[in-house]
Amino acid sequence: MKLVLAGFERPTEKDFEIVIADDGSNKEVVKEIESIASNYSFRIKHIWQHDKGFRKNKMLNQAILVLNLNILFLLILIVCLTPGL
Repeated sequence: MKLVLAGFERPTEKDFEIVIADDGSNKEVVKEIESIASNYSFRIKHIWQHDKGFRKNKMLNQAILVLNLNILFLLILIVCLTPGL
């Protein structure tokens, strides 16, 4: 995830935000995301839902609801993260 977020540092226009829509990661991953969110020059929001199986679409809908901008790009990564990644 850090590599993906680092790629968003390259554009000169920083008026955008990243919403990390988390479908039930464990507490360690949540803490890692919260600890790195302030390391970037753009806004990062992390929204999370309890793990009740694969509910990606519900989480994507929640992500759209918290956006503050008019343009939406979806970058969907389905990965298993461990702390330090």
